[in-house]
Amino acid sequence: MTAFLNPIPNSYERLGVFEAPRYVSWSYGNRSQLVHIPAAKGDRVRMELRSPDPAVNSYLAFALVISAGLYGMEKPPPARKRECGPIQHRQKHC
Repeated sequence: MTAFLNPIPNSYERLGVFEAPRYVSWSYGNRSQLVHIPAAKGDRVRMELRSPDPAVNSYLAFALVISAGLYGMEKPPPARKRECGPIQHRQKHC
């Protein structure tokens, strides 16, 4: 997806520097994540994918994101065992 959503070399220079996305993860409150889910309830819930560059073909980007979302709902990835690094082993939740 990144190859289509960030089509030129300058697209990659902005990732992780001063503006979002700084991290490849998702979050409810932190706007510096790749996928941001704003606080909302009921039918007004949405998600923001923060990586597409303005140079992208918007029709291709929408088709790709919608297709990936539908594929993920039809064939969810298998559950993985949670892996903990050395920092998480010192904490209680791991």
